[in-house]
Amino acid sequence: MSALREFLLSDVVALADTADEFAGRGMAVVRLGTRGTITRVEVDTRHFKGNAPAACSLDLCRTAATGDWQELLPRTPLQADCHHGFDKTLRSIAGATHVRLNIFPDGGVARLRLFGRAE
Repeated sequence: MSALREFLLSDVVALADTADEFAGRGMAVVRLGTRGTITRVEVDTRHFKGNAPAACSLDLCRTAATGDWQELLPRTPLQADCHHGFDKTLRSIAGATHVRLNIFPDGGVARLRLFGRAE
């Protein structure tokens, strides 16, 4: 069996789009089903033609207790009604337990998929 597989997102930990800390962006934090290294990300804005975010970035942390976020994907432009895949622009950081999707400005994302190697 291949070591590359889709992580299971066990739940959404936090959502925000109005707090001062997150002014001008929307965000969601997801807890991964297992600790691992993210190797590919898919951000899907399909069906959001007038309400898609202009850009996104991704951060990860190794434990939610510390909140020590590291940049996984720098702020990257998005197109409306489109499927976006990222692999070459991702930083390789082992031990991820949580991923934070940031969208600029707040808008519609149909799907976030995270692929990687479990540890």
